[in-house]
This record gives sequence, structure tokens and C-alpha cells, in this order.
Amino acid sequence: MMAIDDDLPNLTREELIAEVIRLRAGIRAHRDSSGHDLCWHHPQLWNLPPEPISKDLAVPDWPQFLRGCIKYREALDRELPDAPRTDAEFDKGVEPLSEREAHFLVLLMPLVLVGDIAAFALCFWWYDLGLPLSIVVAILTPIVLLLGIVMLVRFWPTGSKATGERKAG
Repeated sequence: MMAIDDDLPNLTREELIAEVIRLRAGIRAHRDSSGHDLCWHHPQLWNLPPEPISKDLAVPDWPQFLRGCIKYREALDRELPDAPRTDAEFDKGVEPLSEREAHFLVLLMPLVLVGDIAAFALCFWWYDLGLPLSIVVAILTPIVLLLGIVMLVRFWPTGSKATGERKAG
């Protein structure tokens, strides 16, 4: 097995220049990543050297991993305090709601929740509406309540108009 970098003395000047250009391009691609791409496993960068990636990579357990993510983000705040901030969500497959849509949901969901609770109460207190309807409402109420809470938390508007914060960039 060849030792690491033993191939370099055998490369021509042109091959060495090509290798430097290739490595610089890989480093720049990693360096210039932004947003959520900062937090990813980068096999493209790791595959730049000729030797294979070690199969003995250790992946931290979730608590240690998340603490590391937080430390990394805190380091970005210290080292790049003037860098623009983004409120882009991670999941690139989902279109984020506009601020208008988010405000609409925030206003609509409490009304839906109150209406659902009222229907639930009516079906049980006014049993003459019928047992089947009462059962359906009893099943749907916790689902709608949970969905409403999740939507309120997920889509609660943030940013300059909602919280008075100034977004950079």
C-alpha cells in the first residue's frame, strides 16, 4: 500500500498544477457554502484526496451532536457578526408561507379551535344531535386541536414586522 502523498514526487509540473487547481476548487466550494449547507456532511470535499474515506467515522449521538451544532452556530455569531442572516427553512422541498399567509393562519386557527371545542361541547351536552355525530366530533376534536397547535407554532410569523427585529441583509 502506498503511503499518503507518495504519489506527489512522481507527478509532472502540469499534473501538480492541475491537482492544486482541483483541490482549491473543492476548498472554495466548501468555504463558500452558506445557509443550511454549512451543517452538512461533505463527501465531495472529503473525496478530494486520492485515498478513500475511512469507514471508521464516528457519528455523535443526538445530544452531543446538537450541542456541537449550537457551539458551531455560536462560533459563527462570534466570528461573522456582520454576516447576513437568513430565515430560510431547511426543507427545500416545501415552499415557505408568505408573511400574509402566516398571519392569516395565526388569525384563523384560534377561530377553528374555538369552533371545534364548541361543537364538541354541543354534541355531548345536547345529545339529541345524535350519537354518531357526537362520536365523530369526539374523534376529530383532539386531532384538530393538535393540528391547530402545531400550525400555530410552526407558522407563527417572525421577523421585522412581527417582532420588531431588524433582519440583516
